[in-house]
Amino acid sequence: MARFEDSIDYILAHEGGYVDHPSDPGGATFFGISLRFLKATGTDIDGDGDIDAADVSALTMAQVHDLYRSEFWDRVKLDKIESQPLATKIMDMIVNMGIRQGVKLAQRSCKALGEPLRIDGKLGPKTRSALNGGDPVAILDGIRDEAAKFYQSLAEKRPELEVFLKGWLRRAAA
Repeated sequence: MARFEDSIDYILAHEGGYVDHPSDPGGATFFGISLRFLKATGTDIDGDGDIDAADVSALTMAQVHDLYRSEFWDRVKLDKIESQPLATKIMDMIVNMGIRQGVKLAQRSCKALGEPLRIDGKLGPKTRSALNGGDPVAILDGIRDEAAKFYQSLAEKRPELEVFLKGWLRRAAA
């Protein structure tokens, strides 16, 4: 089964340090943990009673690891995926796109390979079975293709995000 510890370095390689790009709808971000995410989860890092960019600035790498594990890896139960590279790529997409969209990419990849899955963004028993029972290399290639299509579509729909497209496509292909 996949291990969080074997995925974290791969994910961190795609995330940068502190960034507050005006076109990023997530707002200030530190290694993939955005202000929008902290607000959505009610996580007040600096304990001052509000959640703002100062909370993102106050994040430590230990807190980033803890949030990745509790809010993404454990929530989706990625440890139940047998292929480490597959679990790692799904985690990478989840960190970048959110749980629902990241799981949808995996479901679309499995469906394209003949699995009768509903594309609902939930990594339940049927999706897990498809991921564990299929060819991990083929599924991984499918996730990469689906991610590239998603990013291109997003940049077309929201031109202000095109500034991120080159990096997103590099991430999708990795």
